[in-house]
Amino acid sequence: MYFICFFLRSYLPLLISLGFLISLVGLRILSTGTFFYTFLIWNLFLAILPYAITQTALFYDSTKIRKSIKVIVFTLWLLLLPNAPYLITDIIHLHNPHSDWLWFDLFMVFAFACNGLVLYVLSLSDAVELLRPSIPKKWIPMTILVICILNGYGIYLGRFLRFNSWDIVFRPKYLVSQILDSLTSPYVYLMTLAFGLFLSIIFALFRWFKQ
Repeated sequence: MYFICFFLRSYLPLLISLGFLISLVGLRILSTGTFFYTFLIWNLFLAILPYAITQTALFYDSTKIRKSIKVIVFTLWLLLLPNAPYLITDIIHLHNPHSDWLWFDLFMVFAFACNGLVLYVLSLSDAVELLRPSIPKKWIPMTILVICILNGYGIYLGRFLRFNSWDIVFRPKYLVSQILDSLTSPYVYLMTLAFGLFLSIIFALFRWFKQ
């Protein structure tokens, strides 16, 4: 009971926000009878996972965790992190014939995208705190930028090449071949830099506002 109260107290604003998003999808289902936008809830769940990982890592004393475990957890987190800002790209579904409530659908997708960015920023902020003891202070900004650029490419892999985070386990050869093929396209670099720099700017604004 104490843990539940502590959890609700610590994450109440986030839980309210997530509940609001789910209620938007539920209201749309009740009003239209179509389940088209339920995929947003699944995408939101995937966006929560990296934040859940970093919050769990902060909860435990990282000094007592073996380095090999830290590397595995960090790799898993890095693979899942693009799922949070990926919600931005769901705006493409507004072109779908099922999206006939244009303004409501636009607002709903926008709300999901905003929460995706918030989860991304929160998780990356946690990661910076976790990495701080292992990385010289002067390398922190460059590390953040590299992570953001990698996430920009991760968004490209998800939206344009239609890969999922778990494809690195289930379809590694095909994933690698598609990655190598994509590196010959200027469009890949354009979208990767656009997404990556945007994410780094959003994170910088968050840290500026926090200070």
